Amino acid sequence: MESLLEVQRNCHEERERCIDLMVNEFMMDKKSQRERINSDQRIKRLIERNQLATEKLINAYKDEHGERSKEVQSIGGPNEFAEFYSRLKTLKDVHRKNPNDTARTLTIEFQEMANYIQDPDRLEKEMVRFTDEEGYGKFLDLHSLHEQYVNLKEVTRVDYISYLSKFDDLHELSREKTKKTGAYKTYVVSLEEYLRDFISRAKPLIDIVLELDRVDKDFEEKWKEGKVIGWSNEKPSGAMTKFAQPSAEIDLSNFNSLEELEELGADRLKAALIELGLKCGGTVKERALRLLSTKNSDGSTVVNGNGKFNAEDTKEENRKYTLAKAEAHILRLSELVSSERAATRENIERKQARAVGEEEEEDDVEEVYEVEEEADNVPYNPKNLPLDWDGKPIPYWLYKLHGLNIGYSCEICGNQVYKGPKAFQRHFTEWRHSHGMRCLGIPNTAHFTNITKINDAIELWKKICDEKNRNKWNPEADEEFEDSLGNVVNRRTYEDLKRQGLLAIAEGQNIRRKAGGMGEAERQQPLGKKEPAGQNLILLLVDGYGANLFNQTNARMKPGAKTLLENGMEALSLRPVFPTQSYPNWFSLATGLYVESHNFTSDFMFAPNSSLLFQRDIGANDSNPFWWTGNPAPFWYAVGKAGIDVHCYWFPACHKAHVDLIVQVPQNRRHSFNNSNSIDLLPHLPTIVKHIKKYQPYRQQLVLLRYNGLDKALRSGGQSSSQTRQALSTVDNYLRKIQEEMDTMDLHQSTNLMVLSDHGLMAVEEEDQFYIDECLADPSMVRRVANSLAFAMVWPIDGEEDTTFFELKVCDQWAFVGDYENEETAPLVNVYRRHELPDHFHWRDSRLIAPIVLIARPGIVLLTRNIPSTDVSEKLAKKWKMLDGWENEHEAMQGIFMARGPAFKADYKSEPIEVVDIYQLVLNILGVEPTHQSNGSWERMAEVLSEGWEDRRYEPQSFALRHFPPLSFISLSLAALCFFPIAFHY
Repeated sequence: MESLLEVQRNCHEERERCIDLMVNEFMMDKKSQRERINSDQRIKRLIERNQLATEKLINAYKDEHGERSKEVQSIGGPNEFAEFYSRLKTLKDVHRKNPNDTARTLTIEFQEMANYIQDPDRLEKEMVRFTDEEGYGKFLDLHSLHEQYVNLKEVTRVDYISYLSKFDDLHELSREKTKKTGAYKTYVVSLEEYLRDFISRAKPLIDIVLELDRVDKDFEEKWKEGKVIGWSNEKPSGAMTKFAQPSAEIDLSNFNSLEELEELGADRLKAALIELGLKCGGTVKERALRLLSTKNSDGSTVVNGNGKFNAEDTKEENRKYTLAKAEAHILRLSELVSSERAATRENIERKQARAVGEEEEEDDVEEVYEVEEEADNVPYNPKNLPLDWDGKPIPYWLYKLHGLNIGYSCEICGNQVYKGPKAFQRHFTEWRHSHGMRCLGIPNTAHFTNITKINDAIELWKKICDEKNRNKWNPEADEEFEDSLGNVVNRRTYEDLKRQGLLAIAEGQNIRRKAGGMGEAERQQPLGKKEPAGQNLILLLVDGYGANLFNQTNARMKPGAKTLLENGMEALSLRPVFPTQSYPNWFSLATGLYVESHNFTSDFMFAPNSSLLFQRDIGANDSNPFWWTGNPAPFWYAVGKAGIDVHCYWFPACHKAHVDLIVQVPQNRRHSFNNSNSIDLLPHLPTIVKHIKKYQPYRQQLVLLRYNGLDKALRSGGQSSSQTRQALSTVDNYLRKIQEEMDTMDLHQSTNLMVLSDHGLMAVEEEDQFYIDECLADPSMVRRVANSLAFAMVWPIDGEEDTTFFELKVCDQWAFVGDYENEETAPLVNVYRRHELPDHFHWRDSRLIAPIVLIARPGIVLLTRNIPSTDVSEKLAKKWKMLDGWENEHEAMQGIFMARGPAFKADYKSEPIEVVDIYQLVLNILGVEPTHQSNGSWERMAEVLSEGWEDRRYEPQSFALRHFPPLSFISLSLAALCFFPIAFHY
């Protein structure tokens, strides 16, 4: 006989092994229904075994009979050796009597169970019994219960599928007719027993007792309150009979018989019974009898003439209580088998849809669940192909042929995914898409075919509405006038020209309405056509459009560019200035100066004296006048001073005031990186070209356009993303539309088109990111870093410049040991003091250059962790996939330049030009003298101009200024504003 301590040790071991085996069982992958149920059954048995061992341990530790204390005392007392040898002798005697018995330890037993669980080729046995209809726990078998249900009193006959949907809706059955029968009680008890039994077999891990205990607790509370569904007592009716009294209580002394009470009616009797606190249900006769029995009593007891009423009432109450409780159990149990219930419906519907031959074939199969397990087996349908009529996957070639491998998502349909182009195209006319369009307040017309995004549909609807509004009759715009030279203008333009004194009218002649007849003077003078006042220019700036990207883009995606180049010229590339960022190159484009001359140093700057930060027009201090005053005059200043109209569409800094001139730009057309809205030039292009055509006899026009969609797409999605392809298509669509509108208006002889970019972009990888902090022994030595990612400007604290420079110079992150003249061993990041910056950058003498500058090799990104930095650039580095800012001579940083018009050669490709060359080119085309000497080369520009244009060279005006110190320039600006009126150009 084993000792009590050994029994305790064995129980502890058994509990631990049960838990380990349950964990292994849970972690095993179950591929079929049989495996899942058998696994749950094994886990349940292990749980029961664990609970049994736990109970044994609890009883042993309680030691109610003192046996454990005696055993501990016996092995720990003075005669412990005698006790030991006595027990040893007992063991030897047992083995001597049973020499062939093998000890089966827990280790062997549980190891066998573990091996069985982990065996992938094991044959699953039937651990519990299921009927064929139940499919080993997949479906419910309620056929016999369905027969009982349809045979209940006052129950409408329903088919088996309908019964599956409503077998738990017992509250809908009649209390007075159906639920009073014994057959109903038998049915309810049978239904509850079946559901309990099915759950114990198919879902053994559900604690049915615990679930029903919760139901019972909730049921008891509702039963006391009379709120059980299907059994709740009705509230007294407000409509009283003609015998009703104001009080609910009835004076029974006025009634001598049962018939007199019955005449009061059911509602009145019910109210009186409720007033007395008695049961109020039943027929009118039962209620009257119950009320009459209280006559000559205090209402505390109710007895009838035979003395049997109380017992019958209690029995009836118990019967209703039992039925209501069983219904509550059934309601909860049906929730636990909801998935099997739905599967049963689908299985029955599938069987009913089979033909006779198919039913016979399925009858040959011994077990339904085995067939379904094979159908669900992953190896037989690894690509999740749609099923054919026979329940098998369709051939893969057919799947690919119909494009079913492609899913199309429609946001308007609630992100519904349609498999294949055929289903996708068909859904635009189906109810789901039509309903989604109605919810948006948009008609589902052919205009919205292939539109799946909500925002796209709303924007297209707005454009359609705007187009309809524009086509409406507007007297100011549609009522036309014609001058003596044949120029046709509308009323609004006529009034505008009349105020400016620019009407082309001969003496004694009048403007006439086109619809009316001509005056005598007009009939005598033939109509003529006035020549344009001069050359016009449309300049389109495309952010981030590199020469490499343009050359790598498929020619089929560039029909607009192809037309432009066939009739114009193209430069091999457009070299930006260093740093290759937006603002430095925009100012070089506008002024024709290198960065050291126009002083807009970088997209990210720091002013140490005032501690101001400039962060690419996104920071809190970026609108401070400190950054924008003291800069040289842009070309639109000289153009505006020459009397030429300037129109800006999201062109950078175009709305900024300069000395005595400001270009009036509507708020919604001003550039700001802080504005995340996408730019769409397409609706404005027809208006722009019409405006040039209308006003060209009177004033020259300069139109400055900018598109930032390509830059955004490249930075966020990369060069191969769908957003980038869409943006490239948009750019070419702009080129095509501008040229088509110019063709329509016959402007190619008077208007030039220039298309260029500020710089290109380069892809970056996460492994090419270096942290400046890791190079410094003490990062607190650095006061501030203006981090442009491709380069960084470092301001050390006072007295720490030499130490900081040395640690950054020899940082092992980027400084290799060896010959730096070899490109392979050259440092990945060059560290300069300000005076050491290379001359060819034309950047060293810029304002706000830090004492220490880090310039990374193209593709390398600089970051910081804890050093105070420009937080905007640090955040952008984490989400951008392409960046700018590296050396301007690198091929990835080169931009594009192409142009068409009377000023340019046709079908010509020139050598690379620089961004600083554009300033003098713009002014030359418009015939305007520059305000200052630029850094551009006229020889490079003369190469691209057509015959006669290369000699139109203009010298700077005498009042031009260059290299203004900020304070002096502000003073000059204020002085000029005092003496000159501000000119507004639209």
